[in-house]
Amino acid sequence: MSSSYIWGTSMNGGIYRLESKTSTWDRVSGRGVQCHLFKTVSAVDDCVWALGTDSQLYIYALSSDVPIRCPVATYENQRWNPLDKFTGRKLLPTDRYAYSSEDGKVHVPKEGFKRPSEHWDWEEEWMLDENIRGEVTDKGGWQYAIDFPAKYHPEKKWNSCVRRRRWIRYRRYIALDTWAKISAIKEEDPFLEPFVDVAIGGQSLPNHPAGHLCVWAVSTLGKVYVRTNVSRQNPEGDLWNPIELGCGHSVHAISVGPLGHVWAVTWTGKCMTRKCVSWDIQYGKSWVEVEVPDENDRLCQVSVGIKAVWATCTSGKVWFRRGVDGKSEYNFMGTSWIQMVGEMSSVSIGQADQVLGIGFKDRRLYYRSGISASELSGKIWQPMTSQMTRQMSSGLSASPSLSSVASFDSYSSLSTMATESIKSVSIEQLNANSSSMKSNSSSINKTIPLSNSSSDEVDLTTKSSTINSREDSTNSSKMHSFVDLSNEMPKVKVKESVSRSSSYSSDASDTVIDFVNDFDDDVVTTCTPTVSIDVPTVSIDVPELNVSLDVPTVSIDVTQSVLIYTQSVLMCQS
Repeated sequence: MSSSYIWGTSMNGGIYRLESKTSTWDRVSGRGVQCHLFKTVSAVDDCVWALGTDSQLYIYALSSDVPIRCPVATYENQRWNPLDKFTGRKLLPTDRYAYSSEDGKVHVPKEGFKRPSEHWDWEEEWMLDENIRGEVTDKGGWQYAIDFPAKYHPEKKWNSCVRRRRWIRYRRYIALDTWAKISAIKEEDPFLEPFVDVAIGGQSLPNHPAGHLCVWAVSTLGKVYVRTNVSRQNPEGDLWNPIELGCGHSVHAISVGPLGHVWAVTWTGKCMTRKCVSWDIQYGKSWVEVEVPDENDRLCQVSVGIKAVWATCTSGKVWFRRGVDGKSEYNFMGTSWIQMVGEMSSVSIGQADQVLGIGFKDRRLYYRSGISASELSGKIWQPMTSQMTRQMSSGLSASPSLSSVASFDSYSSLSTMATESIKSVSIEQLNANSSSMKSNSSSINKTIPLSNSSSDEVDLTTKSSTINSREDSTNSSKMHSFVDLSNEMPKVKVKESVSRSSSYSSDASDTVIDFVNDFDDDVVTTCTPTVSIDVPTVSIDVPELNVSLDVPTVSIDVTQSVLIYTQSVLMCQS
């Protein structure tokens, strides 16, 4: 069974991949590439396209047991005359070129063949094809006929007036397992119209050869382009063809599904999709606008699957498009939007419409659990964690901080990685800090079992955990919590500072409590954690306050007042 990968770009511009068989992120670097930093990535099972920080596109083709070889051919044509016999120098004006295409309409000399890019190399010199599509040829690879064009045969007859033979040469793609730069829209100056987004898909489009891909890109001018003739045998494709937008729209983000369906987001936050996409019209006929889920919020990104379309807004809201069926000619748009719980900065749909997302605030990787044929929207977001390589941990936090992600992994692999990674990350990350945690413990300890029966409880069944403690006379402003994993895991401790009697929201932070909250019950039952709370004593020295008041002495001369009062009384009596 071949490996499958989850690809992501980090906040520092590096591209990493997580193999389904391991739990370690590996940085993907290339040899001989000037641009090692990238903005976004789009992936299928054997090929990855990425947008560099120089606003140019790069491709990473994975190597396999079968080399990528592409033959080129030209046909040598000759006519017989009595003097020179068979020659190509004296063809009639109505004849084909001396070296031409199979139908004779295009002049194809040997020296006219050039390598498409520096990522190709010639294997050998020109050689004769003595078995043209299973047809036997004469000595020297010649086939004879009465005239051009006609039915050719290997034997020379008395009326054989013309002949032809086929020359072939192979070129090999040498840029495997490394980043190869794709030609720009305007090759004379790549910075006249650089790129802002790229998306690949169409790998499951019916009636197309294996390895066929649809590659769509958006330029800084808001124009949409499609890369022609992209396949496993021609990873880089040929040319950029513009796709008319109409109605004055300007696009900044685009997504392509496995069946070739294309959805785009405009600079004004509106959404469009390409209609009439089919195996014979792989690029569709025209655009049709889809109503936005929220008039007060703008869409910023969209991802397309077979029977699902997911989108994110600038506020972090996540929307699921109901009723989408990529296999139907009439239900490719879906019917309505449904808001999902949680906030994501971007989402990516992989095989079987499985969904990965990057957290809006914590920038960590999540997968949507519970997605099935009957429940396309899934149930809840589950965090995915894994061991980090030395290169990645040097530029990132303990868990991958991603800016974009692309996945073509199966649901079972995602579930397995999520379960295994929580064990390894919990143990390794906690052991690294256990020594410093123990040194901070004090003589006052209170052990609180993680159950609902205690007055000091930690609820592990809800999305948010509330830690309540008994009121203490000291009214300490903070407390330190310790968690013991003493069952099947090594005994380690986690340190986390929270406010007393505050609501603790589990947003995939680096604590064991959060991991237990975000995963299923079977993970919770694997350990019997306890919480030890250290309440430090806080003393406040209040200085004595001495207050002295100077009250002035007030003297009142009442003699004159008494005399006046006595005189008034005597006058009244008289």
